[in-house]
Amino acid sequence: MGSSDYSARLAAQLGFPFAFAAHLADQNVVMAIEIYRRHFQPSAVLSQPYVIASFGVMAADDEHEARRQAWAYSHAMMRMSTRRPFVVPTAHEAEVYDYSPAESRIMDMWNAKIMCGTGRQVVDRLNAWQQRLNANELMILNLGHSPQAIYRSTELIADATGCRRTSNNKRHGITGREKPPGVLICAGGFCVFGTADVYCAVRYDCVEVTVP
Repeated sequence: MGSSDYSARLAAQLGFPFAFAAHLADQNVVMAIEIYRRHFQPSAVLSQPYVIASFGVMAADDEHEARRQAWAYSHAMMRMSTRRPFVVPTAHEAEVYDYSPAESRIMDMWNAKIMCGTGRQVVDRLNAWQQRLNANELMILNLGHSPQAIYRSTELIADATGCRRTSNNKRHGITGREKPPGVLICAGGFCVFGTADVYCAVRYDCVEVTVP
């Protein structure tokens, strides 16, 4: 996974799939994917380009809570950007923190990269990106403070896509057996949105979903 045109050119030259970290550099995702597709050279691995783009998301039952969770994660990115340890505070800790003007600017920059809101709002924004990029997969990272918030975000996004969760929601694997455009295969830490059968490594226990 890369976030620059260099990684796009390298993946194209080698004939490899290309995953772009739009959750870090969404301003470069369109350019990088265009470069990759334009310069792609078929290989023993792939006969045609294969694109994955990752986006940061946070869904909650109401927009306010989604923004609180996303703000907490942005705080951790602000700390890392200012050469401090990466620590995600609670939503309350992030809210009451006394930000300097420079820290506020960094917070706004990172927070703008996270798609937050209700499950439907997040999926609408993912759909808009998918229409723009025509990626084979969209990988999404649920970015918040607590595992509970991350699990809930996953559930809401899955529900908004029409996916049904199975009764066992703590399995360590996910499958996508159907391939309708726009299906979302969700897991506790990461989700994959695309048209291909997908398997995804996750940070937390999976929420297994099946396509209706």
